[in-house]
Amino acid sequence: MLELSEKIKAYIEKIEKETSHSVSIEMVQDVGLRGMKAEFELDPEYIHVKIVQNIETEKIEQSIAHEITHGFLAYKKKYCQLEYLNEPNAIEGR
Repeated sequence: MLELSEKIKAYIEKIEKETSHSVSIEMVQDVGLRGMKAEFELDPEYIHVKIVQNIETEKIEQSIAHEITHGFLAYKKKYCQLEYLNEPNAIEGR
């Protein structure tokens, strides 16, 4: 279970209120993108954030805030989202 500061808890609450989407944080082995430690994933009910388990402790809250801001932009501000045509790591030379 993640121990989050009051500051990030307040930010999560603000984003949930603004977007009407609950924030879901999942610890994973890999987000599927080489070199990435966190990812926002579109979900009809949640602002779904994946964080790699081996991320540096001091970067966890920064990464969570960054990814839920993507959710804010997607659900509240209606920014468009990219959709991969190929698996990102399947592209040669990457």
